Amino acid sequence: MKLRAITQLLSSSSTDKIFAALESHGGSSRFVGGCVRDAILNKKPTDIDIATNLLPQQVQDALNARNIKNFPIGIEHGTIRAMIEDNSYEITTLREDVSADGRRAVVKFTNDWKEDAQRRDFTINSMSYCPINHKLYDYFNGLADLNSGIIRFIGDPEQRIKEDYLRILRYFRFLGYYGRGGIEQRSLDACIKYKSYINKLSAERKCQEFTKILQLQDSLHIISLMSDSGVLQELVSNLRPNFLTIYKNLLALESVYSSEINYLIKLFVLVNSDDGQSLNGVIKTLKLANKQKKYLLAMQAIVPSINGSKLLTLAYKNGKKLVFGALVFYLASMNTSVRDAVTVINQLDSLVIKKLPISGKDIMSVLHVKQSAKVGELLQIAEEYWLNGDCIASKRDLLTILGHLINT
Repeated sequence: MKLRAITQLLSSSSTDKIFAALESHGGSSRFVGGCVRDAILNKKPTDIDIATNLLPQQVQDALNARNIKNFPIGIEHGTIRAMIEDNSYEITTLREDVSADGRRAVVKFTNDWKEDAQRRDFTINSMSYCPINHKLYDYFNGLADLNSGIIRFIGDPEQRIKEDYLRILRYFRFLGYYGRGGIEQRSLDACIKYKSYINKLSAERKCQEFTKILQLQDSLHIISLMSDSGVLQELVSNLRPNFLTIYKNLLALESVYSSEINYLIKLFVLVNSDDGQSLNGVIKTLKLANKQKKYLLAMQAIVPSINGSKLLTLAYKNGKKLVFGALVFYLASMNTSVRDAVTVINQLDSLVIKKLPISGKDIMSVLHVKQSAKVGELLQIAEEYWLNGDCIASKRDLLTILGHLINT
């Protein structure tokens, strides 16, 4: 591994200014966590985290002295956000845990880099890198695990989980992202042992982590492992009986419609929606936003109509985006081949959704109907006729038909 290549991925004019500012105030600073891990894998990190032995006020003084915009975002944990142009960096004072109850931790500041690394979750996230002396610091063999594709808790897995229950879900997410070397059994066993602790987490934290799992490229393997481990059932209490088969079929379609098949469709696959309460239960467990809730409940309502209704009618009444979700679920649940499914989905995509050419005002002014209930009834008849005829009938056609209906 060429350490200077890591510097090239992590360093920029902005980070150079930050390190220079911290060093000028006597600080020892390093890149830490995920950005180091990703740089080793030759991936450009999206978030840059920096740790330092300077106290938070000293960090702010150092940044202010170089006119670097900054503000505290978690002062109790020693985190300062630095802004240079459009770039954002989180700078955190070295810490060690005083206590942790699985949801929040009380920390104290330290000068011990190994102690700071030890409070992290997995070995692959514990490495730090100093761009000044071009040295990688690896106290827990994170590099070996990263190269081998092993996701391993630092130290005692049970203790790490007791510090933060979210690490159970993070374990499966990181296994999906970086795990390619098999299962480290002690880590998995600890997740299984404390799986019920997931319910002590806030709905928002569970939702955020589970959403990331559903968006994994190899989410089928991870979802299957979570199910076998009983962890998935803590999030989805009533799983659809054949969810793995449907999920597999859905991922085959995702290879064609990657951006359209979102995590909500995958979540819908998992839930036994034949039981009306199960979907609402998951919505409550994950505390989904109203928009997400409406999407899932609308899908549940549309799916039974897929087989007996025209796609044009469904798309006109519900919108193509929503019908797409229900349609791909239906096709996956019916074990439709990818080729045949693509043909049907393309039919939906090619539909042009027009506006009904007749309005209530037209019925009132031309046909002289004054009762609002009767106007609504006629308008509904016109809409059904228009949709059944593939939206070809004109306003004149519809008014003529309604006129004959009124006069008979």
